[in-house]
Amino acid sequence: MGSRFVRRQIGRSPSRIVGQWAWHGAPTDARTLLSRVLTPQTRYLVFDLDRTIHLGHNLGELLGWELTAWFAYGAEHWAEAGVHGPVSRFRWDAPTPLALARYLTRGATTWAYPGLHYLLWSRILPHWTDRGLYRTFGSEPRPEVQLMPTLALLHDLSRLPLETSRTLADAVFERCAPDQVIDREDIAWVQATFPELTVILSSASPQPMVEAAADALGITDYVHTEVEVHAGRLSAPPQWHPLLSSVEQPEWICPPSAFRLNAGHRKIGRLLERYPDFLDVETVGVSDTTHGEDHPWISYFSRVVDINSPTPFPVLVPEDARLEAVHSAELLTRREKDEGVVDTRRLHLPRHGNPACTLDAAALAARWSATQHAADRLAETYRAEWRALADERRRGEALQARLETAQQAATQAYNAAPSAESFATVQRKSAAVTRARARTRLRMRPLLDVRAAIEQVVATSAAMPTATPRPESR
Repeated sequence: MGSRFVRRQIGRSPSRIVGQWAWHGAPTDARTLLSRVLTPQTRYLVFDLDRTIHLGHNLGELLGWELTAWFAYGAEHWAEAGVHGPVSRFRWDAPTPLALARYLTRGATTWAYPGLHYLLWSRILPHWTDRGLYRTFGSEPRPEVQLMPTLALLHDLSRLPLETSRTLADAVFERCAPDQVIDREDIAWVQATFPELTVILSSASPQPMVEAAADALGITDYVHTEVEVHAGRLSAPPQWHPLLSSVEQPEWICPPSAFRLNAGHRKIGRLLERYPDFLDVETVGVSDTTHGEDHPWISYFSRVVDINSPTPFPVLVPEDARLEAVHSAELLTRREKDEGVVDTRRLHLPRHGNPACTLDAAALAARWSATQHAADRLAETYRAEWRALADERRRGEALQARLETAQQAATQAYNAAPSAESFATVQRKSAAVTRARARTRLRMRPLLDVRAAIEQVVATSAAMPTATPRPESR
């Protein structure tokens, strides 16, 4: 990360309530929304990809299932099927019963554990206890929950030429076109209307999927989860899990130092590396922020916009955040605009059907001041635990650094002379790093428990305000 990047969180600093909150009411189109949130002074407009550019679709996940169909049915059959058919994780158009059996077997071995892991920790257990989530995955759990399916996808991608992976990604994007809420014409309008502005696509998805989306949208600046490219292929990621049963001995392993997961606070660090003035100028971030995955954005952008979101941005932010306003909206899909229908998926969104309104600082303070006080009391406890555990934290970080150095050396040795023995050594070194992180989390449990409590309180400030709003001025 860039040298200027400092993580901003409630707990490390006290909190404050954002100056303005706006709900844009009935579903609208992208250009109407963007005309309300951009100004001539805006210099960076950042879009998330999955479930942001399209209603309800995680393109990285769909690419994973597309790979399963390609491997099971063969390149020739996949080329004949092309981009036709409905958007689905599953492709039942097998050329033969044997091919279907291969598809089902491969899908189960590749995705059963990562899929259940993600379902359990992103949708089921967090409804029961956030504390367990933080104790298991650390102070920023959502990117770690994402990591398991990301690793499975990257291992699969490493078996194909990058050019082939990109062809599959193009097909995924094209197949999802009816559910697109932001398209190439919208981006062109932004660039023509605000010529000083840079549009960026930032996603946890891998290179082929993000490049396909960026090309389709006409966006030239993009950031993705990164692994080393070797001999025209993505290298295998440097991490494994014993239950990733489909992993085979790779041709080339990405050195740990070159593996860059673009998620959570890491997204901001990557943006600062490329755009050093990012924190000095006016910026706008647009995301669906499902499961709160992009909630860290509230600490670094000038304005944030959640669209079609089941988990909108909160209004309680760190005291040192530069955030001025939170916007919330629903955007129409291409199909909804063309056919004049309402997609039933949006009926379950928490703000659907509420009239447009804007709350200023005074109204927000009246609604959320008690929540702010609760967060600040927890923040004091957090800082006390942080100081108390300083020595333990430094010892854990030093041990982890030594183990990561050993993993880096083992990876380089494998790439120089691949063998079953050197591959086993890399896996052991990777497992040692994973165990060290788990031990550190165990020692940091008092701090993580307070972190979980803070996030629970902050999340309540994302609810639809019940204070009487003033009508939104158009």
